[in-house]
Amino acid sequence: MEKRAYLRKLIAGKRVIVAPGVYDCVSARIVEKLGFDTAFVSGYSLEASVLGNPDIGLATKTDVVTHARYIARSVKIPVICDADTGYGNAINVWEAVREFEDAGIAGIEIEDQTVPKKCGYMADRKLISTEEMVGKIEAAKDARRDGDFLIIARSDARGVAGVDEAIKRYNAYFDAGADFGVIAESYSVEDLRKATGYTKGPLGVAGGIPGRDETLLALEKYEKMGIKMVIFGLSALYAASRGVMDVYGHLRKSGIISPSIMSSKLMGFDEFNELIGLPFWKEIEKRYLKP
Repeated sequence: MEKRAYLRKLIAGKRVIVAPGVYDCVSARIVEKLGFDTAFVSGYSLEASVLGNPDIGLATKTDVVTHARYIARSVKIPVICDADTGYGNAINVWEAVREFEDAGIAGIEIEDQTVPKKCGYMADRKLISTEEMVGKIEAAKDARRDGDFLIIARSDARGVAGVDEAIKRYNAYFDAGADFGVIAESYSVEDLRKATGYTKGPLGVAGGIPGRDETLLALEKYEKMGIKMVIFGLSALYAASRGVMDVYGHLRKSGIISPSIMSSKLMGFDEFNELIGLPFWKEIEKRYLKP
């Protein structure tokens, strides 16, 4: 089944979808190898890993589309991509949808912050009007050429104006043509129940942020509330950063990477080459390179 149609089928199903965050082809390959159904390209993670910047709106559409294309091409599972604010107004959103479609992405998330935006867990976020965001969603809906391309609306309204305002906005975005809504900031369980009870379309949550999100629930509890997707957008980036810090911290302190560190912290040479597809290319070499 084609990737976008498969993602639609998952969302229409009964079980909650777990969408691990990725920021490069290696992390995406790991997500696929472990058997997850979809991956989520985190704008925060791309901005950090590619540009070395915090998530404050410095990444351009070209930055994100370029790397999202590589990631989507490297795996067989559908890939969702964080498209920040759509990189401008409704006209920019229209063009962004076309470019992400061409890059092989299964759907994009657009948020209702002003430009430049900030991470949903940072303070001092500002919102555009509901009307402006509705225009962006309508533009995204009309721009897509594949009807299965997923348009995901994210609102930061709960942290700025309260959960009731967030619900009003989500409903307006669903009316405008959004297929899915994402809550990407700290929410209480009561807020989640209220949001799922009063919004017109399926909702997902982003969570698992150390020091910022302490309300992460068991998947069955999300299912009972009607949450359709749980996104762990930053977990791979934070795990890799901690791992590199540990290994190179050991190297800096001892002057060598000890056998115990190599066996406990590092993936082996053969295992890594299998992960990134060396057996496939060896078969291609055997088939086509004549002696």
